[in-house]
Amino acid sequence: MSRLTEQFSKPTGLLGRIAGWIMAYRPSNRERNAWAVSLLKLQPTDRVLEVGFGPGFAIQLMSRTVTHGLIWGIDHSVEMLRQASQRNRV
Repeated sequence: MSRLTEQFSKPTGLLGRIAGWIMAYRPSNRERNAWAVSLLKLQPTDRVLEVGFGPGFAIQLMSRTVTHGLIWGIDHSVEMLRQASQRNRV
């Protein structure tokens, strides 16, 4: 179990894919992301930087409002970059 929980800091490999799935689909994580994004009071032309974007769920939420601005993200996990890129493909 600790091998899986370690994956939440820098997901890699199969366990990292599982950790990313949990981060993206666990109801409490989705609620927390939606709450955090709501606090930003985003506008369509805003510019946003998300540090540690994980599987990109919050970026997906922000992109619904930030339609004429820019959203950047940075994460040190190649697996999270893969998942976030797939989730937010245009």
